[in-house]
Amino acid sequence: MGRIGVATILLSSIIKFRPLDSVLRLFSVAVREDGKRLDESAAELVTAVDAVLGINRLAFRRVCWKRAILLHRLLGQSGYATTIVFGVRRPNQDGLAGHAWLERNGAPIFESTQPDYVVTYKFPSTESCDVDVQQLD
Repeated sequence: MGRIGVATILLSSIIKFRPLDSVLRLFSVAVREDGKRLDESAAELVTAVDAVLGINRLAFRRVCWKRAILLHRLLGQSGYATTIVFGVRRPNQDGLAGHAWLERNGAPIFESTQPDYVVTYKFPSTESCDVDVQQLD
């Protein structure tokens, strides 16, 4: 929990001064994909991150992008390769909602509901995500 707390404080501080892609590279670790299946230890990391972010004070707030970046790093350190996905949708005529989540092998992981967003950015990825937000349904 202490390691998660320190990482949360660092992430919350660095994101204020560095561009997102730079922060994502900084918080990533190289993972050799070996087909390792998500197990109990991965679920425990998710529970721990959710508990730390659930403190709901100062840097410790449950924000999807922060959760995704922290889990990407911690799961990567445990040998699980993941992709951070950012997306948007238009919940009504006047608004735009965003969300960030993790995927593994192209499928969302550790989400309570299936993300229903137009993907705008993936990390790591070499593919382009060109989205015209004016055209969102």
